[in-house]
Amino acid sequence: DMTSMGGGDARFPATLWSQVLSARDPAHPANRTALDELIRRYWKPVYAYVLFQWTHDSDKAKDLTQAFCTAFLEKDFLESVDPGKGNFRAFLKAALKHFLLNAKRDERRLKRGGDGVRVPFEDVQEVVADTADPARDAEEAFDRAWRSNVLDLGIRTLKADLTSSGRENQWLVFEAIVMTR
Repeated sequence: DMTSMGGGDARFPATLWSQVLSARDPAHPANRTALDELIRRYWKPVYAYVLFQWTHDSDKAKDLTQAFCTAFLEKDFLESVDPGKGNFRAFLKAALKHFLLNAKRDERRLKRGGDGVRVPFEDVQEVVADTADPARDAEEAFDRAWRSNVLDLGIRTLKADLTSSGRENQWLVFEAIVMTR
């Protein structure tokens, strides 16, 4: 048992088209019950797919599975499902794969600075003014100021991250070893 969340089996269950069609139709009296049952039946197979195909981290797999189920409910995934176009399992796997590709793309965006710290232009101007040396050319002064600014920002971010997560001792060791040189 990989997780106590979701249904019992990690394999994709047989499709109950009457349930899928009830869940697809918002006017159907059993719509909400059918949606709940689909999520309950498919949670664990979706989780297993995410865990073994995408992340190998149980907590992240649970988060992604929950996010997929939320998107499944909020974005009307079932609107385009049709028994004549193929089986529900293939439809669900394709929707899940598409969802996970988007999640990876969004994660890479954040790593590349999509959620980065913005440095006010005034701070950069001060650094350039403080480090400008008339004996050197403008490009060298710019490069030196840029490196200094990146290093300073990185150190401030590291200190904030370590202290906010309760790892002040690691910051103190880093400060003692690196900052005193």
